[in-house]
Amino acid sequence: MALVRQIMFGGMYLAYGYSRLVGWGPFGRSRPVYLHDPPPVVANALKTALHRQHVRQYHEASCSVASVATMLNAIRARNGAKRSPVTQLALLDKVRCGHWKERMRPEGHNGRRGLPLGLLGEIVAASLMAYGIRPEALDVVPAYAQPKKAAALKRRLRNRMRRFEDRGDCLILAHFNQGALVPALSIPHISPVGGYDPATDRVTLLDVDPDQPAPYSVTFERFYQALACQYLGLLRPLGYDRGGYVFVQLGAVNAH
Repeated sequence: MALVRQIMFGGMYLAYGYSRLVGWGPFGRSRPVYLHDPPPVVANALKTALHRQHVRQYHEASCSVASVATMLNAIRARNGAKRSPVTQLALLDKVRCGHWKERMRPEGHNGRRGLPLGLLGEIVAASLMAYGIRPEALDVVPAYAQPKKAAALKRRLRNRMRRFEDRGDCLILAHFNQGALVPALSIPHISPVGGYDPATDRVTLLDVDPDQPAPYSVTFERFYQALACQYLGLLRPLGYDRGGYVFVQLGAVNAH
């Protein structure tokens, strides 16, 4: 497994160097727009809480932990909870689904680190339950690049992001190729969606990577391409087939 990892990361560094050399993706016209100014205060309590509770991952493989902690604390703040925020390490100790804590270790669990999309969905469900939050719905959605499949998936995703903006009663955790959006390796990454502007068709990501200087916005099409990435099949031995997102539909406000 160690040799497989070395080969995979060697290929990723070559792809990163080539993209930088030819000005592709985040090195070209599709560069992200970093949002350094604090977000404006809005009536959407969940969106405001999500930005305020945004935390960065504590090591290179823990993007899932930071993303779920951000989500939980935003929901609890929206619900009016007065308790201290959930920390990333406390979250790992409390939610033992899917060998989550073991996957954060340097050696991983059976050599596997991080969370594939399906396992992320299971852990989001277990985390919500562990903290007494009962969503109305939870949907794990793989993203596909094929035009016939992608058209319907894009419509549903746009509608859900509009709902997040207009109603503030749902959340989206994106599972995407980070290197398709920012100058970074093309590896699976997880972060909350922090906004969507239908007028410009741009998506804001609250990236939990501490190397990213601020949240950033990208075009919806570029965002969807990052979700639908299959990494040329190179990561299938580690359980990663494609990206997508986890959609959480919240119920009525109920403080815990």
